[in-house]
Amino acid sequence: MALGGMILVALAGCDRMAAGLADPEAAVAAARIKEGLGSQAAAAQGYTAQAAAAATFQAGGPGTAAERFGQLARAEGARLLGVPAEQANLDSVEAVQWADTSLGCPEAGKAYAQMMTPGFRAMVSVAGRQHRLHGDASGRMVLCTGPTP
Repeated sequence: MALGGMILVALAGCDRMAAGLADPEAAVAAARIKEGLGSQAAAAQGYTAQAAAAATFQAGGPGTAAERFGQLARAEGARLLGVPAEQANLDSVEAVQWADTSLGCPEAGKAYAQMMTPGFRAMVSVAGRQHRLHGDASGRMVLCTGPTP
């Protein structure tokens, strides 16, 4: 993350330098690169937050695995839906056995290992609408929009 910040600072300097040299094409190119890196940094922060939550889930701690998954589902659901965590409510969590590694939410065109996968299904509500999050024992989680398996 620090490297991304240094690149952004360097590109900001290049952007100013290119503008000072009156080379509009270089200024536009530098601005596009800077914008792309900024969006990648935001995505990386989200993945980092999910990885930290998954590590906490895997490490154990207070509560049952279902309770820890519920806490993770609430936080991850809020992140995926773009709202603060305090606006997401955990409605239910249940242990399930997924038929494959798609966790009950297969994406078209993707192949999944056909193996029983222990995990959880959580219902999280935001602004009165319920959303399903499916996960496995490693803490991997997906927001599922298809029919309930």
